[in-house]
Amino acid sequence: MAKQTLERLAELDDKIKQLKAQKQKLQAQEKKQERTQRTRRLIQNGALAEQYLNAQEFASPDFEAFLQALHSLIPNLNQLTVEAKQKASLPLEGGTIEERVVVPDEQM
Repeated sequence: MAKQTLERLAELDDKIKQLKAQKQKLQAQEKKQERTQRTRRLIQNGALAEQYLNAQEFASPDFEAFLQALHSLIPNLNQLTVEAKQKASLPLEGGTIEERVVVPDEQM
């Protein structure tokens, strides 16, 4: 009986090791996918910022200073960002993107 119990415990220990290895592998895959998605988003957003802000000639520190200055000029930037995200998820329905951008009254 004791031998069977010891064998069963060893089998369970092996199974635990296998499950832990599978868990680590899945966690690593998830982290890799998240990093890939983040990298893609950063590249796409950076390219859009460069395109629409005509920032092709900026060095990184200069571009950062430019963005900080731009940020300080736009009150309620966080609220504008939230509203833009909400508008972007809606269909255009024949309108232009400019018609969908909400500008607070104090900026007009």
